[in-house]
Amino acid sequence: MPVIYDTALDCTPAIIADLAAELSRHSGAMAALAERLTTPSEPEPALVTPAAPTGGKVVAMDETVTVWGQKWVGHTSNNGGATPRGVVIDGSSVYFRATAREHAKWDPSNGRLVRAELCGTVRAGKGQTLTAEFDFTIPSGPTYPYLVWRSLYQIHQADTYYVDAAGNLVAHRGTPPLAIELAADASSPTGEVLLVRGETSTGDGKALTAPLRVLAKVPFARGAHHLKVDYIDDHGGPDGLIRVALDGVSVVDKRIATGYAYVDQAPPINGVAQRSGSYPKIGWYAGRDTTVPADLVLEMTVSNLSISIK
Repeated sequence: MPVIYDTALDCTPAIIADLAAELSRHSGAMAALAERLTTPSEPEPALVTPAAPTGGKVVAMDETVTVWGQKWVGHTSNNGGATPRGVVIDGSSVYFRATAREHAKWDPSNGRLVRAELCGTVRAGKGQTLTAEFDFTIPSGPTYPYLVWRSLYQIHQADTYYVDAAGNLVAHRGTPPLAIELAADASSPTGEVLLVRGETSTGDGKALTAPLRVLAKVPFARGAHHLKVDYIDDHGGPDGLIRVALDGVSVVDKRIATGYAYVDQAPPINGVAQRSGSYPKIGWYAGRDTTVPADLVLEMTVSNLSISIK
C-alpha cells in the first residue's frame, strides 16, 4: 500500500498534485466559465505600481516561514531563480509576484498554471469559524481575460483517502471549497470583478462533483483594499457559512452548504481515524487550459493579516 500522508499537514506536493491533476480533467467546466468572461477594454490605471522589495526574506519552495504570527509553507519557484522573486517577506508585508515562470514543482510541465503563494498550517474543524482579515494592494495592469481563474485567497479542505478495488490508497477529490478571485468582465465599469466561489459536494469524493458556484460578483478597482473572510466548513452539510466583506462592505453573507461530505465518510486507516480540516492559502494561483503566455505578471502586496479559529 502506498504511503499514508499526514492530512493534518497536507501542504505537500503529493496532495496538491492530486488536486492539480483532477482540475485538468475538468477543462470543460473551466472553459464554460472562461466563455462568460469577454475581453474588456483596459481600465485607466488606478494606482502607480509599487516597487518590489529590494530586501526582505525570499521564501523557497516548501520552506516553512513565520509571518503574521503564523507558520506558512512556500508554494513558489521564485521566478525560476530570476528577479524579482515570487514570494518575499518584507517586515509585516508579503509581496507576491506570479509570472509565466512561477509555479510549484508539482504543477504540470505544460505551463498552464502559475502560482506564488503561502499555504497556512492552521486547521479549522467542522463547525469552527476560520476568519482571515488583511490589507492588500494590487497595482494597475492588464486584466488577462484568457485566465480561467485567478485566486488571491483560498480555503482548502485537507484531503482524506479511500482504498480502491485494487487496494491502493487514493486521495478523495475536491476543489478549494472557498476562493476569492479576480476576473476580467466587460460588464464591470472597471473591466474587472471580484468573484466569491464556494464549492460543496455530498458525493463520495471518488470523482470531482463540486459545482462551480459563484456566490458574488462585484466590480473591482485596482488599488489598496481591506478584505475580511469568515468561513465555516460543514463537510457538505447545510450549516456552513461564507461571509466576505470588501472595504467594510458586505459582498456575500450566506448560511449554506459548505465543504465535502467525504471527510466524514473516510474510513479509518490501520485502525486510526483520518484527520482533516480547513486551512487558508494566500497569494496568486491562476491558470487556464493551455500554456500561459510569457507576458503574464500578477502582483500583490498583503499586510496586517490575522487568522483566527473559533
